[in-house]
Amino acid sequence: MNSPSFTLVNEYAGRDAAGRPVRLYHVDLYRLETAADVASVGLDEYLADPDGVCAIEWPERIVPPPTDDALLIALDPVSETKRRLRLIPYGARPATLLGEVKAEAFGVDR
Repeated sequence: MNSPSFTLVNEYAGRDAAGRPVRLYHVDLYRLETAADVASVGLDEYLADPDGVCAIEWPERIVPPPTDDALLIALDPVSETKRRLRLIPYGARPATLLGEVKAEAFGVDR
């Protein structure tokens, strides 16, 4: 929070495949240091939006995960130019969706 130009939340409007309005909330928690700092962002409101998706950078600043209906996407360094992508579901719905993605993309049984 040292820079007045640093934005904690960017909001983007769009439409889903059926043409319904949806919002993407990009939340960057990098500069937050305490639980009170995180609480001041109003994260619960973004997470509660039924027509929104909340993408959180630096989610380790929130322990435990903010909801039991979340998909953690972790990028782990493999080399200077490569990253490994890990998808970690929290809750039944993300686990089901992840299983469907695996089955479709890789032919893996759920």
